[in-house]
Amino acid sequence: MAVKPSMHFIATTSNKLPYIEVKAGQLIFCSDTRAIYLDVNDERTPYQSILNVADEEARLAIESPFEGYYYVMSTNTLWSYFGEWIQMTGQEEPNIIFIDGDLPYIGIEDVIYVKNDKMYRWNGEMDSYYRLGGNDWENYSNQSI
Repeated sequence: MAVKPSMHFIATTSNKLPYIEVKAGQLIFCSDTRAIYLDVNDERTPYQSILNVADEEARLAIESPFEGYYYVMSTNTLWSYFGEWIQMTGQEEPNIIFIDGDLPYIGIEDVIYVKNDKMYRWNGEMDSYYRLGGNDWENYSNQSI
């Protein structure tokens, strides 16, 4: 089984991307373009989409996977394939789970939600979602999204 690399995750907008230093093992999500960037050594590589697959059986049935990222919907798990499968997120790391679509009335902490090209996290103490982007968080109640 492959060992998970040490990763650093950043959510931002594309206009702030040039100001983020390239660091190996850094994964950057741009909420306005929905592109992701992976820093390897001294290079930043863009990826415009993540392939969605229904379940683990469907992912494992891919005979010749393209290099890139695969999101398994049934387990909320993000995988990368660059010569071998590496699980990047999963149930043992709930702070990196992504859910795209309508936001539930009450969210789950440590989950990143995507709706209308914007990313949100739930804060249970304040009973509201926070929009991710840049260096600050904007408070949005779940009724105003």
